[in-house]
Amino acid sequence: MTENELLYIKAVTEHKSITRAAASLFISQPSLSQALQRIEAGIGTPLFTRTGSGLLPTYAGKIYYEAALKILKIHSDVVREIGEYSQGNSGLLHIGISPQFGQYVLPFILPHFSPLFPNVDINITEAASHILIEKLFSGTCDFAVLNCSDDDFQPQFEYDLVISKPFVIIANRADPICELATINPAYPFPVLDPSHLQDKRLIMIHAGHRVRKMADTILAQAGVLQPNIPFSVETMQTAFTLVSNGLGVSFSPTQFAVSMAPPNVRFFSIPEKYKTKWSTCVTIVKDGHLSPPAHGFIRIVKDYFQNK
Repeated sequence: MTENELLYIKAVTEHKSITRAAASLFISQPSLSQALQRIEAGIGTPLFTRTGSGLLPTYAGKIYYEAALKILKIHSDVVREIGEYSQGNSGLLHIGISPQFGQYVLPFILPHFSPLFPNVDINITEAASHILIEKLFSGTCDFAVLNCSDDDFQPQFEYDLVISKPFVIIANRADPICELATINPAYPFPVLDPSHLQDKRLIMIHAGHRVRKMADTILAQAGVLQPNIPFSVETMQTAFTLVSNGLGVSFSPTQFAVSMAPPNVRFFSIPEKYKTKWSTCVTIVKDGHLSPPAHGFIRIVKDYFQNK
């Protein structure tokens, strides 16, 4: 059954006339008659019988007609869905993000995305960076919004920079360490050298996370070789909560600090010599393809950070 054959049987059934059916199909009457004969010969039984009220389908003709309607609808739906997907009007978007991004950024992104792509569903994976990297490799994520230091970039991926900010030290406003900070107009916050953390209680993200790797590097560069770490936690939110309650000092990317920190937590810039730049990047497998909804989502993410 070709699409044309289905359309021929549909037209003859509905018009009850070869002449009218041919006219509706914009083909000649002889061409339609010959096509009908070929179809009937192919299936081995007549599809129509001639009556005083016109051509009426036989039992086999009714079966063929009903099947034709179903097949033509399926074909139409497939063409429409593919067209909508290619134009970015429908489909499924697989996104990988950090838990912090999901908790504090996603609520601002989705209300802008959904009206633009109302028929696009989003499957969101919230996980640590190394897990998201694995999902990018396996193809189960279209792209991931990752936080990276300069040492984290890999040649297998393409990175679209969203925002780049330095790490900061975070402390409770009542912590005496705040008095050691100095004002420098070249920095966005009072400057605190991490060497002052030698004897401080530190709240650190678990080892293996990129935030922890950066914090460990900063401490090592500052000569804090045996840091006092009574609390290791899984998320930055927990770290901020413990700092807010005066249980210690921690490190954070500026991007997280401005979104998460409670009012009684202060931020301190770290001197540039420690090279604490922390980048938020949209990451895809090299030479990968992004759909129109993916590009739309990324554009909204960039707008969010640029307006912060």
